[in-house]
Amino acid sequence: MTVRRVRLYDRPEHASVDAIVNRVAKALGPKTRCVAVTWVHSSSGVKLPLRELGQAVAHANRGRRSRERILLCVDGVHGFGVEDASPVGLDVDVFMSGCHKWLFGPRGTGVLLAAAHAWPRLAPTIPWFDRRAYGAWLDVYDDLGGRARVARKTHALARRLKEGLSAVRGGRVKTPMGEALSSGLVCAEVAGQRPDRVVERLLRKHRVVASITPYATEYVRFGPSVANDEADVDRAVEAVAAVSRS
Repeated sequence: MTVRRVRLYDRPEHASVDAIVNRVAKALGPKTRCVAVTWVHSSSGVKLPLRELGQAVAHANRGRRSRERILLCVDGVHGFGVEDASPVGLDVDVFMSGCHKWLFGPRGTGVLLAAAHAWPRLAPTIPWFDRRAYGAWLDVYDDLGGRARVARKTHALARRLKEGLSAVRGGRVKTPMGEALSSGLVCAEVAGQRPDRVVERLLRKHRVVASITPYATEYVRFGPSVANDEADVDRAVEAVAAVSRS
């Protein structure tokens, strides 16, 4: 088995639907059997256009026999519980997500959904999440509109945060501003300051919790959710502004 990586965008803040879809489409070949993507990138906050990617994969599957068809497989952990979309309606073949992120469930819980034609091609396995392996890697129910309310609020808070951080002197928002390519995660930089230093000072001096993207390119990462309100977002922006001045 050969695994190839495709760079979907060069700079996350300039990502576009067409460019992402075109890069995936151009990478598909006659031997491609699986496309594995992450719905919302933990490293940048970019949300992938899953329906458009599904259409590109469907186009590549035309004329293929069942065992040769490409499966679109999605890690949805940072979109599931934020977006007003059911995994069933996203035009993907396999959808998996942990429940401890935006659903606020306990660690170790998760869901795995797959289309009927995909199950026969899947083999059960227990993944190894040892630190060494991690380092090497460097609509069924609607609940009476609850999902839509969660999506609206989370997106509104994320948008407010991005707009606020963009106005901070030295603040550089890396997550796309538009909702088509962003979800709840907001990644940013503070000019002249290391992300780990920013996160440490936000917590120690302002009691604002942020994290560092644990990837080759590090950003300061925020995750506004339904547990927050506008005042929380504004306080985070004020804290970043204070850190940027010091």
